[in-house]
Amino acid sequence: MALLVATVATLTERLILPFAAAACLAVGIAAASYALTRAGARRIVGATAAFVAVVALVLLVVVNDSLLTALVVLGLLAIVGASTR
Repeated sequence: MALLVATVATLTERLILPFAAAACLAVGIAAASYALTRAGARRIVGATAAFVAVVALVLLVVVNDSLLTALVVLGLLAIVGASTR
């Protein structure tokens, strides 16, 4: 939730960016959930989709020239990744 709030709060300069960031985050979460509950090739597809969605989210923040937000997003993603182990 903090990741979504941090991303949306700083991308409000343009109307479409918060929605795109929220969509990337939602797709990433859904794909990661799918990857965790499947096996074989479906797990690989889910993990790849989650990775692509997270990369798209980070690129969206970086392209928007918000270095602080990019660092916050990367930090929160690292915390989320570490807490799932």
